Amino acid sequence: MNGKLDTYPMAARTGSLTSAFLAIVTIVTTILAAPDAVATDRKNFHGTTCQPYSASNGSYLNYASGIYNSSGNSYLYVTCPLVRDNVMSSNGISSASVTVSQSPSTNYRFTCTLYSKNLYGNTVDYSSRTLSHYETGYRRVYFDLDESTIRTGTYVLYCRIPPYSRINYISLVEY
Repeated sequence: MNGKLDTYPMAARTGSLTSAFLAIVTIVTTILAAPDAVATDRKNFHGTTCQPYSASNGSYLNYASGIYNSSGNSYLYVTCPLVRDNVMSSNGISSASVTVSQSPSTNYRFTCTLYSKNLYGNTVDYSSRTLSHYETGYRRVYFDLDESTIRTGTYVLYCRIPPYSRINYISLVEY
């Protein structure tokens, strides 16, 4: 070549590469081995993700600040899918709630039921909440989750919305 000798011995270069490789492997292993229970994933779904049970229900819809029942004398029945993105976790969800606005001008009751479904679509467990007609205005309703059953599977929320009331959003915390 140009007559100069290589001043870096092969052992020194190999040692540096080995150290760098081991450092990268250690970092990646630490990240991948972190326990799932430490991190949670909170999701908020807008009320407009809810859809009516049937086309006859659709005449009462109004998507102002969520799904709204504009009927003055009948319930609006809706289903709201809740999407999990950590599907490899068998821990499921740790909490769920729905935020609603119930009109004070009605004697109807707001009811929502959270269902846990298995692989075949069968109900594993559920939790229901009903507001009295006195609980008007902006309300956040929490569902009681049975750790042994409802925390696994897929989830769907079914609600019966009173006249002049709405679902603003749904919250879900996933392990």
